[in-house]
This record gives sequence, C-alpha cells and structure tokens, in this order.
Amino acid sequence: MALLGWFFIGYLFRPYLPAAQIDSYIAGLILLAAAPCTAMVFVWSNLCEGEPRFTLSQVALNDAIMVVAFAPIVALLLGLSSILVPWDTLLLSVGLYIVVPVLIAQGARRLLLANGGPDQLAATLRRIGPASLVALLLTLVLLFGFQGEQILRQPLVIALLAVPILIQVYFNSGLAYLLNRATGEAHCVAGPSALIGASNFFELAVAAAISLFGFESGAALATVVGVLIEVPVMLSVVKIVNGSRGWYERGMPVANRASAGAELRSRQRRRQMKSHSMIAMLALAFMATGIRNVPAVAPAQLRIEAPWARETAEGQRDGGGFMTIVNDGKSADQLVAASSPVSSEVQIHTVQLENGMMRMRELPEGIAIPAQGRVELKPRSLHIMFIKLQRPLRAGEKVPVTLKFRAGGEQTVMMGRRAMAASMMSPMPAPPAK
Repeated sequence: MALLGWFFIGYLFRPYLPAAQIDSYIAGLILLAAAPCTAMVFVWSNLCEGEPRFTLSQVALNDAIMVVAFAPIVALLLGLSSILVPWDTLLLSVGLYIVVPVLIAQGARRLLLANGGPDQLAATLRRIGPASLVALLLTLVLLFGFQGEQILRQPLVIALLAVPILIQVYFNSGLAYLLNRATGEAHCVAGPSALIGASNFFELAVAAAISLFGFESGAALATVVGVLIEVPVMLSVVKIVNGSRGWYERGMPVANRASAGAELRSRQRRRQMKSHSMIAMLALAFMATGIRNVPAVAPAQLRIEAPWARETAEGQRDGGGFMTIVNDGKSADQLVAASSPVSSEVQIHTVQLENGMMRMRELPEGIAIPAQGRVELKPRSLHIMFIKLQRPLRAGEKVPVTLKFRAGGEQTVMMGRRAMAASMMSPMPAPPAK
C-alpha cells in the first residue's frame, strides 16, 4: 500500500488533490494497510463457509503481530515518506485498541470458565453474538456520520483515494486465493485466507489517524474511505470466492473434491440467507452518510499553500512555521489555534518593532482571513511558533500541524522543513521580553 500510495497519490493523482493534504492522504493509506483485519474476518469467513478454527487462528496471529509490529511498521513507512510521528501516540493506539480489549476478553473468559464452565462460556457467547454485530454496525454508522459531510463534499478526492485501496484488496485476495489452490489447500481454508489478506482493521487505522493527524485531516479521511469501500468490495470478493468454488476444487485431489461436494447445496442455502442480512446491514451503514446535515451556510473554503518550517539546531526549544492561507469562500474566517505532536504548544505570532528591535508577540485572537483573499505567514511577520520542541526539526522531514479555523473547522497539513542555510536568509526576530 505504501508503494501504491506514493505512486497514485504522490505522483499520478497529485494535480487533482489538495497539495497541502498529499502527505496526509499517504499517511492514512499506510495506517489502513498496516492494520490487518480481525473482527470482520469472522463475518467474511462465515459468508464463504470458511473453516472456523483456521479463521480463529488467523485472527489470533494478526492480533499477536499487531501488538509488536504495528507501531514499528507504521513508523518505518511514514519515516520513509519523511513524515514525523511520535512513538508514544502509536504505542498508545496499540494499547487502547488491541492490548486492552484482548486483556478484557481473556479476563472475562477466565471468569466465566471458573464460575460456570464451558457451558456458561458458550451461553454467554451466544447472547453477545448479536450485540457484537450491532456494535460493529454502529461503528460504521458513526464513522460515516461524522465524515459524511466531507464524503459528500469531495467526491473526486474520495474516488481517487479509493483507487490504491481497490488495487490492494483485489491483488492481495487474488494472490492468496491462487497460492492456496496451487498448494492444494481446501476451499474452506482458501476463502478466509484470501479475505483476511485483503481486509483491514479499520477501527485501529481510523483511531490512529485521528490521534496523529486530527479529526479533519486527510489521513482520517483516507482511512474512512477504506471503511466506505471495504464492505461492498469485500462482499464482491466473497462473491468471487463462492462463485469460483467449482473451478477451485477441480484443481484438488479427487478424494478432497468428493468430500467437498457433499456439503455444497446446504452451504448455498445458508449463504443466500447470510448475504441478504449483510446487504441490509450495508444499506443501513451507508444511510449514515446523511446523519450530519450539511450546514445552511457553507463554511469558508480554505486552502493551505506551501507550508514549511525552519530547521532547528540541537538544543533549540522553539521554531517557526510559515504558509499561505487562501480563502476561496464568500465569508471571512479566522485562524484561532494550532497544534502539533512535535511540540508542547503551538502559538500564533506576529512581529512588532519595540525600542528599535523586532520582537515576536502572541496573537490570542488569531489571524483574520478575508473572504476571497489570502494571508501569508512568513519570516519577520505573521507565523506560527512551535513552543518546547520535543526534538530538533531536521531538513527534509515533514510533521503534521493541525490548524483550527473559527468557521472552517480543522485542517491538518504536513509542514516540510527547510535547511538552516536557506532559512537563515530571513532571521527570526527576538523572542518576547520576559
């Protein structure tokens, strides 16, 4: 997915996407692909009559891998894209969305076995089964509902982000399916094997994207696009896997083929009933895109151009960030706050002449952005200030900065770092007097 994102989003589709969000979109695709699916695999496996014990072993293996590998893989791939992310946020996401649920489930299982034995555990699982499906559907409804406005407002962006996701799903599932056939695996193993290789743990991806880049960021939107297309696309993969069963089993040994054919008719009847249920759930989930009403007055249409920040020296605690904010809308807006994971605080500053010396001053009210106008944040003028950097900002790196506007909501941009030699041509004024 990283290669697909770099090629399609970073190169082929770049002219058609907001320039300030390119790196954020790529980061979202990487987060989505780095999290292999867990819960939904049981649904897909059930629809293709997969072997349940094999499916369970795959889910357990995925959980174990994600605990130790999700954060390093994401950090490596984002690092190759020169996108700086804090390790503590990645580890917190893994802890909250993988480790904690596993510990709670294991604790509940031990308690049930101790008090009522296997029968009590089985009865409890039967009771919570429908609730788990409802919770999964509710998750989809909330995700689509909160991002519904962006989905409806940016159809071209959604379509372009969907391209690498679609390629990954069909390539991964097709490759796994063919490899299983080539090695003589039963169809009930090949089905879930192909599906788990193409599906994603979208809850973790969305949560990590929001934690790292902000709710209104391109990364969050990219992960939600993955959710938006995953259900219908995975249902199409299920259809292909079920429809090709005869072709698949013709390549199996005769003994395996005979035993597999005995269950075919009953499986077809059960599959038809399950497919109807899934289609109904899918329709309800997509209705959620209309939950959030589009406001009567559209917010200012803001674009961020050429965001960059100075490289900082070792031990330097503060740094400056610059950009041009363009308002294409018919109503004025205001930049009121900013934040970034690379510093404890981000302030909005200007520069004033005091006693013959240029000094920085914080602007508590923010910066006004006129309607159909632009405001340039540049050295020795308006800028944002990174306060108490966690580590030096190095040339070539990109870090997420979330800008909060009074009417336009939040936008997360990736700020590139300029080398100190180039940025020192416009030295920063003195800091405010203490």
